[in-house]
Amino acid sequence: MKESQGASKQLGSSIKRFIVMASLVAMVFLFSFLFIKNHFSLVQPVINDHDAVVHVGRLMKLPDESVHVSRVETPELLRAVYPDLYQDVQLGDYILEYKTMLIIYRPGEDRIIRSVNK
Repeated sequence: MKESQGASKQLGSSIKRFIVMASLVAMVFLFSFLFIKNHFSLVQPVINDHDAVVHVGRLMKLPDESVHVSRVETPELLRAVYPDLYQDVQLGDYILEYKTMLIIYRPGEDRIIRSVNK
């Protein structure tokens, strides 16, 4: 009888430990997910070059000249080659290059990261 009570207590203790550990693991995954979701854009907005120009045009006055639009695919390379200009650039940003101005636009935040007169 005492053996079954001891085994029962041990089983109950094991179940409690399992529940505590499972709860901790779940909390770690939840906090990790929330951190990633809030600090990194997992899905970059899909816009085309024309839309990028339209969005930037709503945020600032654009030069009345032709523009070359590029989507940033290798931000590390841009930062390595031109660190002062591209220090804040991220994957998915758009670069609008005019003859007189260069603009870096982040569609996920709908904001201009940098605007530089040439």
